[in-house]
Order: sequence, then structure tokens, then C-alpha cells
Amino acid sequence: MKKTPDNIPSDELLVRYLANEVLEVEQRVVDSWRMLSAENESYFQRIRVVWLDTGQVSAKESDHQFDVDAAWENVLSRKEAAEDEPTSAQKYFNWIVRIAAVVALVWGGKIVLSMLESTPAQEIVFVADLAKEELTLQDSSFIALSAGSKLSYPEQFGDQRRVKLQGKAFFNVHHDSERPFVIEVGQTSVTVLGTSFYVHEDDLKHMVQVFVKSGKVRFATAEDEITLAAGESASFQTLDQRITKITPEPSGVDFFWYTGKLQFSDQKLSQVVDVLQRAYGRSVIVSNDELSNCSITVAFENNSLESILEIIALTMKSQWSRQDDQFILSGSGCAGP
Repeated sequence: MKKTPDNIPSDELLVRYLANEVLEVEQRVVDSWRMLSAENESYFQRIRVVWLDTGQVSAKESDHQFDVDAAWENVLSRKEAAEDEPTSAQKYFNWIVRIAAVVALVWGGKIVLSMLESTPAQEIVFVADLAKEELTLQDSSFIALSAGSKLSYPEQFGDQRRVKLQGKAFFNVHHDSERPFVIEVGQTSVTVLGTSFYVHEDDLKHMVQVFVKSGKVRFATAEDEITLAAGESASFQTLDQRITKITPEPSGVDFFWYTGKLQFSDQKLSQVVDVLQRAYGRSVIVSNDELSNCSITVAFENNSLESILEIIALTMKSQWSRQDDQFILSGSGCAGP
């Protein structure tokens, strides 16, 4: 019996991987998945063939040249051939269309109209590429997406305002008592009338988190639900299928992608370094235990990692240096050399 690939990443992620438009963590996810089995690698190579053919991109090209119209014409010619053989050929064409649409999504800009489903309400897909992106919906709700995140929503809302999120976002939902605002994310949903909050989906940690800034939200799955007020947070773990209340990291690192702010109050340098690594995605180490145990109170806003390390070094009378991709804080202890 033919084996099927396991835990397939989204086609969008695979195409962005082929286009070298992924974050470092996303690249590691795809690399690990490809190495899991021969079936996974085979599926990836099929995607690659369609990417090269439908996108009309040479395997040696690296200048991001892409003709969406020509690619779509190529797909349409496949459709005409497939209509004469409506079984396996049609199934193959449907798969080709899906990949071609994803190719167009990756290369065609941040906002595209989804034409794969013949639904009455036209769906819009908004993608934040390599940086934070903001948008305002037709109901005046404001949304900010972190880099690599995606929001799908109808061109016009009906009796209910429903959107789908992949990744991280901050929502400031316009109040409308007649039309609830529902965010579908993974296996969960967040329902509000008008409030502001953060939603974080983390595929690597298999969880969805909600942080409420103002108002109230209902955080739910098919089996569980919880109501959160301002200042409260909760997490859903896909492995145990439970929603539990959580306490946000006091440094503000959970919201750093949006606010650019970090704050530390009498925290050990070892804890500060852990937060900096999460916030900037870079390796930072402390050279000795004496310096790691020193405490610091400081706040940062829209600083580069280098400027933060300079401030810490001056505050603690220590030094910082860089070796390849690693940053190192060194010194003889809290009192300095």
C-alpha cells in the first residue's frame, strides 16, 4: 500500500520556502518535515515541479522574476486537457490550481482575491510578508499582523463578522452589538462585540493564546470555552485539547512584535537575555554565572539589539561583543572589572 506524507505544511509555506521568502524558523520546520520520510520528500518535489513549471521559474534563477498571467494561462491549458479525462486528470488539475493560486499569492502582492471557491461572498487574503502590516476592515475594525501571518476575510460582512487568522495579530474591533466579530484560529474561535486583544498561534508549540487588552472576549473550541476580561489571558494546547488561563510574561515580549517595547524590573540578566533571544530571534549569552545573576531594571522601546546590549553593558560596567551570529555579554560581576 502506498504511503502518504505526514503532517504536510501548508502549500503556501512550501511555496514561500521555494521562493526563499520564509523566516528562519519556518525554514527549519520545512527542512525537518522533508527529512522525516521519503514520502514527505516526494510530496515536496511534486510541489517544486509545479512551482518551476506553473511559476515559469528556472531552477537556477534567483532574481524573483514571475509572470502571474503567463502562469495562469499555463494552468488553464492544463484544465482543457483535463476536461477530457474527468477522473485522475481532473484531480491532478485541481491540485495544480491550488498550487498555482498559492504561487500567485506569494508573488502577486499582499492582498489577493481567492477564486478557488465559488462562494457568494468574495474572500480576501491579507498577508504580512517580512514585516508588521496593518489594515482596517470595512466595519472600521483595526488589525495588525506580525511578519509571516495571514488574515482571510469576506469583502463584505453579513450578519456575522467572521475572519480566519494564521499567525499573530492585534485586534481593535469596532463595536457592533448586532454583529459579533469571530476570529477562527486553528481549532479555536474568539468571539467579541467590540474590544482590543492579541491572538497568537504557534504551530511549533501547538498552541493558541489570547491576551485581552480591553473589553471581554469568548475563547472557545468545540469542547471547551472561557470568557476573558481586560488584563486576562488564556492558552489552548492542541495536544491536550484544553483551554487554561495563563499569566503573560511581564517583560511584554509576547507583544513586542507590535509594540516594540520591553521592560524589566529587578530581573536577573539571565532572564533578560532569554527575553532578548525570543524578541529578536538571535543568540545572546552571558559569559559567566556571576554576571548572569546580576539584576537590572530598565525599559526599551524600538531599540536595536546592539543598542540594548550597549545600554546593559554601560549599566552593569561590563562589555558586549559579537562572534559570527552570537552576541556575548562579559564582565567580572555586578560591580564590573
